[in-house]
Amino acid sequence: MSVSPKELVSAAKQAKDKYATTYFKMGAAVLTKCGKVFTGCSITCAVSPCSMCAERVAIFKAVSEGYKEFEALAVIGDDDTVKVSVCGMCRQVMRQYSLDMKAYCANNKEEFNTHQLNVLLPHEYGPNLS
Repeated sequence: MSVSPKELVSAAKQAKDKYATTYFKMGAAVLTKCGKVFTGCSITCAVSPCSMCAERVAIFKAVSEGYKEFEALAVIGDDDTVKVSVCGMCRQVMRQYSLDMKAYCANNKEEFNTHQLNVLLPHEYGPNLS
């Protein structure tokens, strides 16, 4: 079963509405190499190190279920014009599992830009580097 970028962005939007935050609403959906989709929402706390971005929630859900190979990740914010991007910490987590993952960065209207992970994280550090 193939999942289109538009379908992945829509899954991220549905996840966004499950947010647990007082600061910002974001949703994410990650597509595994075998076609399974995992979603996540932003979870924030007053003490920010206790918070978790939607992207990492989605990836960690997938990893906790045994999936460690990813094709793409969609992230969406709550603004109708601004297409959100993936933060540095989430970029590094994405890199942990993929060199060539795509990122679909969307606004609330589900309009998105496509980025390659190696462009988002040009001087990457990963498990195969010493």
